[in-house]
Amino acid sequence: MKEFSANEMEAMIWSDELGVAPSIDLHEKMIENALIDLEARIHHSMMRSEQVIKIIHGGGTGKLRNAIHEWLETQELVLYFRDSTKPGEAGNVTYALLASLR
Repeated sequence: MKEFSANEMEAMIWSDELGVAPSIDLHEKMIENALIDLEARIHHSMMRSEQVIKIIHGGGTGKLRNAIHEWLETQELVLYFRDSTKPGEAGNVTYALLASLR
């Protein structure tokens, strides 16, 4: 896997945050089901060579967001992730940078 600097990873997410990143909407799912769907989406994205995915988890109590962040931290296929800073998405959306299969 290619190594990226923190600035490079941030630039990749930022460019997709401004554009249209492939997304998955998990905001009304139970945590266990959301994580199963997210894992499948990550694998699907990697097969399609998509580097960034937009994870919509909603605001609510923050439990789903926290569970997703904790899970992302354990995934070797996820190089970097962060909350969106885009107006209307902050606190409701996370962007994840995926490792490349190449």
